[in-house]
This record gives sequence, structure tokens and C-alpha cells, in this order.
Amino acid sequence: VSMPGGALRIEVRNKTLPRARVPVSYPWYVRDEATSGARRVGLQHDVLEVNLGALGLGWNSEIGTTTLDLDLRWYSASWRALRRSPVETRHLWPRDSPNSKGTLELFVELLSEAELTARPWAFPPVPFELPRRRRFMLRCVVFDVTDCTLPWIITQDPNVLADLYVFVQLGNDAAHERRTDVCRYSPDGSAEFNWRMGWWLSLPDASLAARLRLQIYQDTAFGVAGDRLCAAADLDVRALLDEALVRGEPLVKRKQPVSLRHPAFPEIDTRLQLALEIVPEHVVLAKSCLYGKRGYELTQDADYVLPRPFRPAVFSLVNPSPFFSYTMVKLANRVNFEVMSVSLLLPFVPLVLQFIAWTPWQWYALGGALGLVVFLRVFLLEQHRRDAILAQQRERAAKAVEAPPSDLAQTALRRVLGAPRAADVPESSAVER
Repeated sequence: VSMPGGALRIEVRNKTLPRARVPVSYPWYVRDEATSGARRVGLQHDVLEVNLGALGLGWNSEIGTTTLDLDLRWYSASWRALRRSPVETRHLWPRDSPNSKGTLELFVELLSEAELTARPWAFPPVPFELPRRRRFMLRCVVFDVTDCTLPWIITQDPNVLADLYVFVQLGNDAAHERRTDVCRYSPDGSAEFNWRMGWWLSLPDASLAARLRLQIYQDTAFGVAGDRLCAAADLDVRALLDEALVRGEPLVKRKQPVSLRHPAFPEIDTRLQLALEIVPEHVVLAKSCLYGKRGYELTQDADYVLPRPFRPAVFSLVNPSPFFSYTMVKLANRVNFEVMSVSLLLPFVPLVLQFIAWTPWQWYALGGALGLVVFLRVFLLEQHRRDAILAQQRERAAKAVEAPPSDLAQTALRRVLGAPRAADVPESSAVER
């Protein structure tokens, strides 16, 4: 770089590696919606994802640039007196916008050509080493699902029994996909799993998308394809991974609920309870931990034994006891929850009694007098209303007695008494009478 007037322009670009989704169709055992969900052999439509970036196809675009004025550094006595160049934070400015597109951290070392030529060994480049990568095991335990109401919203049938399972994916890699088993015959959108899943990670990993994709499905095609998405959410685990890398010891996020939504049904608010744990490799090797259905076995470490899920059972005339057992236990749990919720207000009862005991009798006398005044006022108004109604009824009755009867009234009276009209009486009878 020639000085003075030296400058350094740094440009940051974004490299795009495209992916293509190719629709494919193949014969399969599919569900026919036109015949109430009956199974038949037909064409299954699916999407095949092709990574074109892995084949060498791609392009890049500019994110932003920053320009360093080298004169401000080289001709600054305070800057040249530093033993080490400071780390600078530079904004990235795009060409078509006045807003910053991010920041870039860097440091600059300036050496004169004469000094570097005379003593090249005295100015070695600053050594750069990547952080040492360490292996961790990320574990996720899916406990239960509640308020998964989409199957009943779509079908409008309260007798539907839903088959639910949970799909979990770490990042964007298909190899990191996990799923629970299927909880069948759910009558109210709740399901228990107690299912543990895990992923081996080498941290730090810049290519890893630190995100857990949580999705709840209704098994409508035996878990093969075309299952109905009931709710979804993304859980950011970047802070957990960074903390584990810094501390180097096991970290546990205990059982907690996560809210899941549906993009097409905003009224959906499904709750999924899970726990997260990230463990270094040496701890994983020291304590046995099993996954999936083996998570209930007693051969693993006692800290990792999970209880078997409590799941619904359909009614059967051959053996109805599982159905009644599930119904009674479910009812008992619900009543227990309601009782415990109401019992949270019990501490106010002695407080009210204590307030009553400390209240002077004059307050009660004043309250009773006010209540008596209001009672008399309401009683007198009601009595006045009844008297007014009775007076109106008597007035109408008196007017009806004083008024002469009309021809229509006389005719009606004769018909009731059975007397014939004058026009209906024969002439001979009239003369005789």
C-alpha cells in the first residue's frame, strides 16, 4: 500500500447454494377422502428435495462494504505506540441503502517495507487458531401434549379419536430428524409420550442452525406421508449451546411448556411439555442413558429412567377394565387439578374472618340501617306498582259494565245461550208467541 492516501476496502458477500423441490408421484397405499378415509391403492404425491449447491451451482450477492482509512492509523502516534492492534467493529454499508447491514470485527497491522525487508523474522504474522471442537450430546425429552384440538375443528365430530405423535428436528439436516411413537385413541387432544431423543454435536459449529423444530402430527397415513400437521413451533437453543461450550459441564432445562401454533388456524394454542439437557462427551460415557422405548428400562442410570406414558384405551366388551381405568384416573386428575386451583384462594378465608373480628359494631349497624332503607324503598316501589296495576284492572271492569252491549255482543250471547235470532224464528211461531 502506498502512503499517504492508502485505503482498504472490504466487501462481504452472500453465497447462495440453491435447493430444488421436485414433485414426484408413485403408487402407494393412500387414504381416499371421498370415501370417508378408506384405504386404497393409488398415486402418492410427494416432493423430492435436490441440493443443487452440492453440485457446484450457486451465486453470490453483495451484503455490504466498509473502507479503512490507513492514513489515520499510520500517521497517528498513539496508534503506532500500541503493542497490539486493537479490534475494530466496522459497519457494512450497502450501495443501495443508507442503513447498515451488519458489523464486521477486524484488526489492522501496518508495517513499513524497509523494516519488513530488513528483519522479516521480527514481524511474524499473528497466529490464528480455530477454537478446539468438543463433542456434546443434546437430549430432548417430550413429556406430553395438551389442547391439540385441530382434528376436532376440521372434522366437527366430537367422537373422533386422534392418533398423535411429535416430530423434532435439530437445524436443517435431515439426519437430525427425530420423532416419538404414536399415542392412539386420544379423545380430547392430549397425549403422553415420555420419549427421549438425542443428537451428537461438535461445538462450535458455524454450519449448525441452532433451532429445534417442534411439530405435532395426526397420524392419518401410518406415519409414512401425508400426515396432518396440527401445530408447530421453533425453539432457539443457541444460548444453551453457547453456555455449554463456555462452561463445559452438563446443563439442564427442566420440564416446561412450549406453545405451538398453526399457520392456517390462529385459534390453535397447543401446549407441549419438554425438557432439554446438553452433556459433554465424558459425562455421556460415564452415565448410561437410553433413548426411545428403551428410556423406560431400569438397566440405565437411575437418573434417566422415565415412567411409562399413561395412554387412553378404547372400550371393549371383552375387556372393558382398561377403558374404565383410564376414564376414572383422567377424571381424578382433572378433579385434583381443579381442587388444587381453588385451594390457592384458601389463605384469604382466615383473612376475611380476621377482618370481620376486628370490625367495630358501629360499622355493622350502619350497614344494616342502609340495607333496611334500601329494602323499604324496594318494597314500597313494588307495592305501589301492584296497586297501580290493580286499579287499572278495576277501572277497565267498571267501564265494561256501564257500556251498552253491542249487536255483536248480543249475537254472541244468544249463540252461547242457544236462543235463535228473530230472523230465524218462523212466522207462525212469532204469531203464537
